[in-house]
Amino acid sequence: LKKYSNGAMNVTIIRLSELYLTRAECKVRVGGYSDSEIRNDYNILIERANGEVDNNTTGFQNLINKISLERNIELGFEGDRFHDLKRKKQNFNTNLGVYDWNSPKLIYPIPQQEIDQNPNMIQNEGY
Repeated sequence: LKKYSNGAMNVTIIRLSELYLTRAECKVRVGGYSDSEIRNDYNILIERANGEVDNNTTGFQNLINKISLERNIELGFEGDRFHDLKRKKQNFNTNLGVYDWNSPKLIYPIPQQEIDQNPNMIQNEGY
């Protein structure tokens, strides 16, 4: 079963593990939460996988790095990395080169059929 197996349905599936990781990241970025409260969110996933829970990570950047690592492990191959990099305004390193997070080369063209049906539609830059 694939995450997005029905091409006719534009339905995004969000797993509970993704919610825990997002909540942990939000707690770090918003502030006002103890490091242990933040670690509790991603330790739930580590425990479920019989891994060694994290009782030591502290500080903004270290927690962000740990959450990003857990996100890559937990959500690997699910097609979310593109959106994560754009959300974090990070560069895309590909075998074709390095692209800024807001590069117009990372945006797909609007289908010609859509442009033909709407005279106010303007094609994305570069197409």
